[in-house]
Amino acid sequence: MLSGYRYGRYLEDDSLDVGDSRRFLEERVREYLSQDGAEFIVDYSGHHEIQGLLLFRLSSWDTEHFGFNVSIIDYVIIKEMEYDEKINIADRLLKIFQRWCETNKIRFIVAKISALDLPTIHGLEMHGFRFIENWIFNKYELKKLDDRSKQPLALRSFQPSDLDVLISFSQGAFITQRFHADSHIPREKAETLYEKWIRTAFCDPKQRILVCEINARPAAFMIYFRYDLRSSFNLQFAMWKMAVLDPSLKGKGLGTDFFASLLHYHKKEGMDIVDSGLSNRNLASLNLHNKLNFKIFSTSVTLHKWM
Repeated sequence: MLSGYRYGRYLEDDSLDVGDSRRFLEERVREYLSQDGAEFIVDYSGHHEIQGLLLFRLSSWDTEHFGFNVSIIDYVIIKEMEYDEKINIADRLLKIFQRWCETNKIRFIVAKISALDLPTIHGLEMHGFRFIENWIFNKYELKKLDDRSKQPLALRSFQPSDLDVLISFSQGAFITQRFHADSHIPREKAETLYEKWIRTAFCDPKQRILVCEINARPAAFMIYFRYDLRSSFNLQFAMWKMAVLDPSLKGKGLGTDFFASLLHYHKKEGMDIVDSGLSNRNLASLNLHNKLNFKIFSTSVTLHKWM
């Protein structure tokens, strides 16, 4: 089924070998299916060959936060074929998924699909999913970083005393994101979701938080994690998750200097790629990434459905 597949963050990155990217996708699918709580639906051809796969889960994290059952569709993979055939497979997969949602009293569903995969997107729309945002995947290849450029700002590791400052800076900072865009979600729940992400990152040893100080006070934060893909692509990635700046310093060049300093920091710690995703609704961040010569290599569509 994957032999001609061409969608997703790594398969759409033309700097990576397509064979390596397909093998990586297969590894991720197998890893996903081995996790507790992973669910899947398979569509077979008349010759008993797999031609469609839908992978999903009940999100305990979101369910706890919102107070009702939330499901995440993580993968919809359909064999490459004509549009009408693909949309029919998507329809069959989603009809079975709908029954699972009804049985499990799911109220809210999130799906992220490659923007290039129109038959799957249209199949989801036929089943009541609605467009929320485009997600843009950017990357910076650190081998292209000029070490002779402007002296970077000093960065330090996050300290427990920084937590309240980081949370205060985050309030109102993400109004362009998809949870604020969805009118079904109360604004208070959307706001407190980001605080929950920050507290989760603070307690997760796999995630790191870097701090930039101005006049001996925290002024900017970056939450990220290291993703070692040397076994697949001979590359190590710094995966940016959330940047938060002192709102009183926005528009004064801090974002540009902070991001540039992060690039130098990641290069010194042995990273090859900085990977940063963002919503196209966040124009300030998109322009900042463009200013620093990040390359857009893939986009996806986020869709929500309310049962």
